[in-house]
Amino acid sequence: MFQSSQEETRFPLEGNENNDIFESYLRNDDGYEYECQNENDGCNSCNDFQEEDCDDHHHDHHHEEKGSIVVYSKFRSASGEPLSGVKVNLYRLTGGCPKLISSKITDCNGRVIFDNLPNGFYRVVEEIDKRFFQRPTYIPWNEVEINDVVKTATIIVVNRLRRRDCRRNDCGCELAIILLLFFCGGWGFWF
Repeated sequence: MFQSSQEETRFPLEGNENNDIFESYLRNDDGYEYECQNENDGCNSCNDFQEEDCDDHHHDHHHEEKGSIVVYSKFRSASGEPLSGVKVNLYRLTGGCPKLISSKITDCNGRVIFDNLPNGFYRVVEEIDKRFFQRPTYIPWNEVEINDVVKTATIIVVNRLRRRDCRRNDCGCELAIILLLFFCGGWGFWF
């Protein structure tokens, strides 16, 4: 049974030019609409509607609209250039270990869209080459909830280039070079 906070609305049935056949919808506190086309079709009235009595006369409230997450990957710069060709992973958070749902590569606009997502909690992780980039910053955060109210979320991933130490050579063996010079007659070079 519905509580007293129900709302009943009557309107003409679609495709009925004479407007003499009406449908009744009841909106319950749960947000679902229940339909009863004829008030005498087995339900005593729409006010006495029970889901188990008229299963074939109500909308399937178990069908939920799917959500999407849009991810933009950008360089941290004044222009905010898009970063294309970056792998972005989407994980579903279920309370235990995060479960990988999908992996996609950013397009030329630095964008990835994960769609057809059921309600739940999700985490976005961008795979970036850590030799060249610092850990990315996620705006507003890398975790979002898709629910009945929020069906679309947008995450911006900001990437910063790693600063290179100009005093180091690429092999990282400057100590070995100094010792080699020191022990191989480089005394005069240092003094």
